[in-house]
Amino acid sequence: MNALETALQGKRTEVAAHLCKAFRLSDKKWQLVLSDGGRAPSRYTVDAGDQRAALALRRRRAVAWWTK
Repeated sequence: MNALETALQGKRTEVAAHLCKAFRLSDKKWQLVLSDGGRAPSRYTVDAGDQRAALALRRRRAVAWWTK
């Protein structure tokens, strides 16, 4: 067992993950602001009513943040 494994033995090392979201909806475009709570928020724009694009964007960002 190396030093890191020895130091972490029996310790809880999981990280609580949060996805902070803000939506600004208008007739022509939707603005989304996403953050993992630790980094600066990222801003995105999708066409109004395009729910698939908004959900896909949210999913992609969440996976990108939590797999680093």
